[in-house]
Amino acid sequence: MNADFQTPAMAAPAAATVIPTALARRWPKLLLALTLVGVLVAGLMLWLVADLRHSLAQAPIYVSINDFEVEPGMLLSQLSPIEQVFALAALAGSLLLVAVLVPVLLLLMVGGVVLAVLLALALGIGLPLLAVFGVLAVLASPLLLLGWLVWRLVRGGPAPAAPAAAN
Repeated sequence: MNADFQTPAMAAPAAATVIPTALARRWPKLLLALTLVGVLVAGLMLWLVADLRHSLAQAPIYVSINDFEVEPGMLLSQLSPIEQVFALAALAGSLLLVAVLVPVLLLLMVGGVVLAVLLALALGIGLPLLAVFGVLAVLASPLLLLGWLVWRLVRGGPAPAAPAAAN
């Protein structure tokens, strides 16, 4: 193959220059901030579990299945330490689940309301405007065609091409 002829694909690749974007420059700070938020939330959950352990230690727990009390008036302090940990972990998990699900459901509800309002506005305002512009386009099309034909007639034909110079 001819060494003088090279397509761009055959040429040696140029050194890639990396231009950092705003997000690429800030991602370490963003990651640090998210880590700190996660640590704070974990600490808050541990504090709540420890606080619940002390406040629930004297509160009676009633477990009933089909209105039959399995263990009437059981105290959290009567459970073994591992059972206390599991009971408080289940309570903390349910609190975390509620803390995550409630904002997500609220966001979905607000988004649905906003979408419904936008759809109502689009159908209530957009469709009548579209109908008006469609009728105006149909009514004005003969006038526009006539104007275009007169403009072509008045303007004349294209300018003649200049003769090619002979060498």
